[in-house]
Amino acid sequence: MEKLPKEQQESIKKLNTDRIRARLSKLGVDEEVVCAAGRDELLAMLAELTLNPIAPPEPTPAEAKEIRMREIELREKELNTLMEMHRQQLEAERQQREVQRQRYEAEQLAQRKQYEAEQLAQRNSMRQN
Repeated sequence: MEKLPKEQQESIKKLNTDRIRARLSKLGVDEEVVCAAGRDELLAMLAELTLNPIAPPEPTPAEAKEIRMREIELREKELNTLMEMHRQQLEAERQQREVQRQRYEAEQLAQRKQYEAEQLAQRNSMRQN
């Protein structure tokens, strides 16, 4: 405990005994050892694990395979989500182009009708003269 910085020592000492037990269990200390230990022993164990954390055990080949399968599934879901977002973006762009095309055609039609009306009015005025 003395090897820890003062701030960390004070922080650990302030912890409730049950909280220390929970942390030690979470860090992988055997539950029977945690339950049998007194507060001073628990503090010493937590200080030691804070200074020298226990490395997690290497997964068995079956666990490693399961972990890899989960990683692949998650990556597949991520890619599917990205593909769907891209598809939706392309569809929105297509719809926007369609609206622009329709607007352009409507403007062209209006201009043609206006031109034809002007031509007709011009012909009619020439006939009346």
